[in-house]
Amino acid sequence: MNNKIIYIFSLLCLFILACSNITDLETSTLVNDKEVTRPIIASKPDKKVLQPTTTAKPDKESTPIEKIINIEKGSTARYIIREQLVRWVSEKDVSGETQLVEGRIIISSEGKLISKGSRFVVNVKSLKSDEPKRDNYIKNNALESNKFPEVIFEINMMEGLNGPLPTSGEINLKLIGNITIHGVTKEVAWTLLANIDNEEITGIAKTSIDFNTFDIKKPSLPFILTLDDTLRLELNFTAKIQNN
Repeated sequence: MNNKIIYIFSLLCLFILACSNITDLETSTLVNDKEVTRPIIASKPDKKVLQPTTTAKPDKESTPIEKIINIEKGSTARYIIREQLVRWVSEKDVSGETQLVEGRIIISSEGKLISKGSRFVVNVKSLKSDEPKRDNYIKNNALESNKFPEVIFEINMMEGLNGPLPTSGEINLKLIGNITIHGVTKEVAWTLLANIDNEEITGIAKTSIDFNTFDIKKPSLPFILTLDDTLRLELNFTAKIQNN
């Protein structure tokens, strides 16, 4: 009988021991003065909520608009010189001209010259005056236009435009650059006076050069009494303004 009691008592102790050895972690709290065990639940890390990222777009900058003044057909380039022939009573201006002219002036939206591409080109082989003998001399001796068929003016600087090119009215400019005549390149300045009417421009550009500066052979013939050392150059032009 005593052995049975001891045996039952041993089983009871083992049962109590087993209940107290719980693998899950528990915590004890008092509820209404009674101890209540609660399992400890491992806290999970908060999930980060990814917000959609937006890339800031730069403000669109207004693209500067270039103004291109394109020389139109019908424009005329000419030389003018003062001379007197034997058969004349007095001196007078004589000229030779051509309409084989092309070129353009490129101006920024702020009214500044864009020198790259700004130029005039004149075909001097086609120069004609009222005197065939004069034309032959200029072609074969003075300008040697078979060898040097073009006069090229590359524009490097522009003065007189304070701000954007106007849409109407008169402009008075100074164009400075390198002109190549008879194979010789020198810096010259042109004055340009023009009138603008929306997209159309009409005007005249002028400069002057000396024979010696460009190694041009000055005529010395029996029927020529006097001849100036200076050649005046002019370009009467019509042009269209192109927005680029």
